[in-house]
Amino acid sequence: MTDLLTAIRNFYTAPAHLSRERQRFFVLGLITAIIAGLYHALLIPLFLWMNIPALALYNVFSVLTWIAVFWLIRRGHIYIPSFLGLLEVCLYVALCAHYMGRDAGSLYLLFTLTFPVNFFPYKRWFKGLYFVTVPIEFILIYLSVGNVVWTGNPMVLTAFCIQNGVIFLGVCFLVGGYQANLVRNAEQAMDKAHSVSEALLNNIMPAVIADRLKQSETVIADNFPEVSILFADIVNFTPLSQSLKPAEVVQLLDDLFSRIDALVRKHQLEKIKTIGDAYMVAAGVPVRRNDHAETMAAFAFDLQKTLLAYNAETGRNLHFRIGINSGPVVAGVIGKLRFLYDLWGDTVNTASRMESHGLPDEIQVTEATRNLLKNKYVFEERGVIEVKGKGQMRTYFLRSCKESTASLGDISRPTRA
Repeated sequence: MTDLLTAIRNFYTAPAHLSRERQRFFVLGLITAIIAGLYHALLIPLFLWMNIPALALYNVFSVLTWIAVFWLIRRGHIYIPSFLGLLEVCLYVALCAHYMGRDAGSLYLLFTLTFPVNFFPYKRWFKGLYFVTVPIEFILIYLSVGNVVWTGNPMVLTAFCIQNGVIFLGVCFLVGGYQANLVRNAEQAMDKAHSVSEALLNNIMPAVIADRLKQSETVIADNFPEVSILFADIVNFTPLSQSLKPAEVVQLLDDLFSRIDALVRKHQLEKIKTIGDAYMVAAGVPVRRNDHAETMAAFAFDLQKTLLAYNAETGRNLHFRIGINSGPVVAGVIGKLRFLYDLWGDTVNTASRMESHGLPDEIQVTEATRNLLKNKYVFEERGVIEVKGKGQMRTYFLRSCKESTASLGDISRPTRA
């Protein structure tokens, strides 16, 4: 039974290379051809019983026509089987009206031809052929068969008229249901695509910036007078990566950076970007906050603890250089091919230099950051160092939180084994 159902399903499955419209035509066309062929086959004995041999003979032709339609659709044709179907229905309606009169209700069947037009990949000229042919034939048949009198059993004529009316209404309901299903599926697909695009946008942009982009704001650029920037870099990562397989390098960075992402969310900071094995975080953008320096210091200590936990779990011996600076920045969105929310200014450059000129397992900060935190944190003065592009600068190592703020939590430099 399962094999039979699989065979039937495969029989009606449209080739994958076809467009959605072509696939829809393939499936619905095959179903229509089978139903129409069976319907006309059942009419052959009916018309013989009604003593209308001409209609019985025509229905033999109809069955052969729908077999041809089925065969042509299976081979990828669109217009030839559609034209044959249109011709068959028009001839059938005309003959029924000629032999049985207007009261047979066969004229209703003409309007069933107009329903599939918008579902199938027809060109405009063929759609126009449908919409012109149907009303013209309806008018001609209606005017020409007005005097035809049915001489057979009136109950048979009534039953035939009801049958045609039921077919017409059935097609209306089926097409309406099918169209409603198409609309529902399209709406669900749109909602899903919207959710995916929203998630992607929020994944690469801060939420407030994403909202501004969705409102068609063309230029997004803001000045922030007070923010804190942190750069973290894995010490000697380049030689390490050369000893690993590419997949291992990606897995290492993905695992470690995913843990840092969780810390960013915990401290409500803003991840700006990763550059190779370096990670850039900002506090105070795109939403201003007065505790940007404190929050960044707490994040830096958690960053060191996270790396220790990672080393313990994986058996690796990685070390971070961490640099922090505070000051004004310009923030905005750049790019057309791929959007990027980025920060610019001397504050950013100096924070990067604090990391690159730092020492393993140390949090090096500038005097600007130290001045913001000196009442709550303990520092060790490193002294004056030569900083590329900046000249001589006095820098400090962030050591721990002072006892007066210990109640805020364990935000002190972890001890390595």
